[in-house]
Amino acid sequence: PLLSLSLSFRKTLYKEIKMGQNTSKIISYSEAEKRCTKEELTRFRKGFDRLCTRVLTTKDKRKKQVEPRVEKKTFTSKVLTNVPHQIGERIFESFDRKKSGYLTFRDFVCGMVIFS
Repeated sequence: PLLSLSLSFRKTLYKEIKMGQNTSKIISYSEAEKRCTKEELTRFRKGFDRLCTRVLTTKDKRKKQVEPRVEKKTFTSKVLTNVPHQIGERIFESFDRKKSGYLTFRDFVCGMVIFS
């Protein structure tokens, strides 16, 4: 797998989902940067770049931009291999702070810092 989750983390997360608790909070990007080394950020960037698709968006009415993002299906199938579907869905939802259905690089880093 591209990035793997420890067995103890999977067991803990499974218990939380099974019990219906929603206790985890995603941190801000600036906090995530403080918590990891340059090497870890580089590893996250490389992993994100291998997973992402580039989508043409028009956030600014005057110009089009290419926005790299990771879709839910890609994330759950390539990053969360061997993780039960229900748990994979919850992990993705916790990473996806804006509830957009995809992850930006910032979403990805914030989530990975907590889960790695």
